[in-house]
Amino acid sequence: MKKLLLFCIAFVVFTISGNAQLERNLGLRLGGNTELSFQYGFGTGDRVDVSAGIGFDKQKDSAFSTSINFNVMYMYAYNFSGSWFVYGGFGGGLESDFKTFKIKNLNPMDYFYFKIGIDVGLEYQFDDPIAVFVEYRPELVVDFKDKSKFQVLGVSLGARYMF
Repeated sequence: MKKLLLFCIAFVVFTISGNAQLERNLGLRLGGNTELSFQYGFGTGDRVDVSAGIGFDKQKDSAFSTSINFNVMYMYAYNFSGSWFVYGGFGGGLESDFKTFKIKNLNPMDYFYFKIGIDVGLEYQFDDPIAVFVEYRPELVVDFKDKSKFQVLGVSLGARYMF
């Protein structure tokens, strides 16, 4: 019984100390889509990025299309030199144009586009709990009412607060 109690106490202590080393980041991504993101690290280099934002896309007729989006991505970060990290990942999400909300009698599937994307980035972490990054995120937009398209202009800059 004493061994079981000692094992349970050790397990709880190691779990708490292990969770204390996991990183959490809150960031702002500026580029093709302006997004507010939250990252949660759950291992050495493993992260889950959840982001929501607004996108501004210039159309052929010089008008801007505004959209809202929600993404979830898995990322792996590799520390290759001191404070420099390179990361990559994949994930998906939903996007909806504001112009579709003005059209009446649409099927609910017509409001949303599904996105599948990859993410490659370079990050520098300062001694303070701040990191800056540049990343490239091309996406395949799957639209059920129209033709699917591949968006390659996904370069963005941003900053993250680590806590």
